[in-house]
Amino acid sequence: MNWWRATLLGLAVILLGSVIAYWFFTNFEKVSDEINIGFQGEARTNPLLAAQRFFEHYHVPVSSHEGMAQLPPQDNVMIVPTQRLEMGPNEAGRYLRWVQQGGHMVVAASAGYYQQDQRQDALLELVGLDLEKNTFTYQDKSADDAEADFSDEESDDENYSGLHDNLVYVDWPGSNALLTVTMNDYYRLDIDTTEYPVVMALEDDIGVYMIRMKIGKGYLTVLYNSYFMFNYDIEKYDHAEFLWKVAQIEPKVRPVWLVYSDDMPSLAVWLARFAWTALISFGIFLLVWLWYASRRFGPVLPPLPQARRRLLEHVEATGRFLWQHGYSQQLYKGVNHALLRKLEVRHPAWLSYSANKLQQHLAEISRLPVDQVQQAMEFNQINNEFEFTKTIQTLEHIRKSL
Repeated sequence: MNWWRATLLGLAVILLGSVIAYWFFTNFEKVSDEINIGFQGEARTNPLLAAQRFFEHYHVPVSSHEGMAQLPPQDNVMIVPTQRLEMGPNEAGRYLRWVQQGGHMVVAASAGYYQQDQRQDALLELVGLDLEKNTFTYQDKSADDAEADFSDEESDDENYSGLHDNLVYVDWPGSNALLTVTMNDYYRLDIDTTEYPVVMALEDDIGVYMIRMKIGKGYLTVLYNSYFMFNYDIEKYDHAEFLWKVAQIEPKVRPVWLVYSDDMPSLAVWLARFAWTALISFGIFLLVWLWYASRRFGPVLPPLPQARRRLLEHVEATGRFLWQHGYSQQLYKGVNHALLRKLEVRHPAWLSYSANKLQQHLAEISRLPVDQVQQAMEFNQINNEFEFTKTIQTLEHIRKSL
């Protein structure tokens, strides 16, 4: 009977498990989902790493730099696609002098310049360039057009520039085909005010989006924006080829110097770069202080309780104070008065004796010479500490002998 129950229970469990498995595999399936986690490693901090790899592929000497503290040699191409919000007139003049000596500098108009009308681009101001606002903006587009321009995949990308619907078709001089490049249409460069000769200008129906000027022995190339050369965008359209043409001036292939950041560094980076000696000194001081303090944090033994001073110490201190301030007579009177009071109690009749007779009796009872007792009893002002102490000791000896 027990065997049949066990068999039926096992069959029921197998049947129930089969039903659950059938339902699960009927309603669920294993799928793969791709999640964009962004760039990793060096590409996470260097938005021009793909551009650097592109130049390296064609054996062009290239290097990436964070900050613009140093200038490359005059035969280099320095590409600065940053906003340059911290660049002032003096700094801009330093780069312009580098260009005049033979360098080639490629910059993009500062985003802060055309986002805030009151802010000026120091470098563009020096060369006499300006930006003119386009009257046709995205506000004129319908909502349906805007939704069609941006796909869901691109809108989820945290580094997506959002400008892929703003395309220009570049007719590069000497090129056999048009290049398709992202270039938004908010602003364009105004070359009417430039003070230097223009050797190349690229424009579309809206206006000029790239200009190259001859300044001294070198060249300055100004782009309206530089989204096309960043990591996420350089692989799209003809961005890589356009970057090559912008950077190189035929027939010589120049080394490339990429500046991917010129913002104010963090406090830690600034201290490490400009105050490293102070940091080292502070670190040594901290180590020495920790070593020194580790031997002082708490005593090994509990502190001893403070003992109360004896009454005799207070009396001695009081007597020393009175002696140093010339009150020796008052000290003597106190000791002599104590002697006379005890004499009154023990031998009251002696107080009626003459001085000589009293001194003889005191000398006999104390077993001291009569002249010593006489000197102690007939005290005068003594400035000698030794003699005063001897006198007080004699009176105390007599008092204790009564």
